[in-house]
Amino acid sequence: MKKLNKNVIVATILVLSAVLLRIIFNKLQMWNFSPITAMALFAGYAYHDKRFSFIIPLSAMFISDLIIGLHDGMLVVYAALCLATLIGIYVSGKQVTHILAGSIISSVLFYLVTNLVIWYGPELYAQNWDGQIQSYMAALPFFQSSLVSDLIFTAIFISAFELIRRGETATERA
Repeated sequence: MKKLNKNVIVATILVLSAVLLRIIFNKLQMWNFSPITAMALFAGYAYHDKRFSFIIPLSAMFISDLIIGLHDGMLVVYAALCLATLIGIYVSGKQVTHILAGSIISSVLFYLVTNLVIWYGPELYAQNWDGQIQSYMAALPFFQSSLVSDLIFTAIFISAFELIRRGETATERA
């Protein structure tokens, strides 16, 4: 029970921190610079209870969407976050290079999936190959922000987690 309470407290802090950071970056017009995809990867990596792995990033995104604004593409965005969580589950316990690759793959998948919906959905672009390319090209600055923030926040989350975990292990041995 004690471990569950600790996990709930840490999860709550992560969600609230991510919500706050997403809102701040949005107000600063740092579009797509957000810790939430990195948090999805981290949650898959860190939590044995996979319910937390999915609930943490989805909760953070939903709460911040309620504040920033709801949108038509929410379900696709949330599905992309679930993909990042699955990647985090896959890279859990693996080498740093796997985690780095997982972060990059999560960013690329998020970009590809969400911009496929932008192309297909509101008819901003022609519904052909050229329109799809235009949609992806127009989203490159957003992808750059996502990639940078995902790498930064993944490094922060995983490094902090591993340092804390190693500290706990050392304390238990003493």
